[in-house]
Amino acid sequence: MIVSISGHERKSYSNLFRRLFQLRYDVFVGARQWTLPTQGNLDIDQYDCPDARYFFSMDDDGSIRSHVRVTPTNTHSLMADYFPHLVEGQHMPRGAKIYEATRYIVLPSNKSKQANKVAKAEILGAVIEWAYARGLTHVQTVIDTATLASFIEITPDCVPLGLSHPYGGGPLVRGGGEAIGIRCPATPKVISDIRAYGQWSEYDLSPAVNGHAA
Repeated sequence: MIVSISGHERKSYSNLFRRLFQLRYDVFVGARQWTLPTQGNLDIDQYDCPDARYFFSMDDDGSIRSHVRVTPTNTHSLMADYFPHLVEGQHMPRGAKIYEATRYIVLPSNKSKQANKVAKAEILGAVIEWAYARGLTHVQTVIDTATLASFIEITPDCVPLGLSHPYGGGPLVRGGGEAIGIRCPATPKVISDIRAYGQWSEYDLSPAVNGHAA
């Protein structure tokens, strides 16, 4: 099940958001050793704003198996603020119809290759369908360069915005690596590509939550 919640609703779903921020801390600060602003053992930063949109994929027992945060680039763009060097040519890191995905996590309880593909397709498909339904043109993100091929495998319409550059001191430094900016159009063709990749026909956005303010 995909759950979609607006940042305006953090108080209404405070327990769920606490679990999310704890998971993000465990993944990005604990496991990946990124240097991030935190509040206790919670990963919370300036992009956790009221206009953010959060997508969760949840197991039957309620555990979070995937997550991504999406923000409007006109006001909240990690790429524009910290990684503008990843954007080259005529591309611009901000745009009224461009949203940005950050804190992407996929942790299916079943560790098989197919389960991982389904989990990716669920969360990414839900984001692109949401963006398309709202008239957005693109969703962009900063990724580890090594994962670029996996995104192109999902849809060849996903394109780099520039060259790869080191972050956090580079790949030989704890918490560092190589990053690249990518952008994916919000189109029916991309939605079809994602569904085919995950062999998934539709994305169930939980009506109990998704019916609230977008």
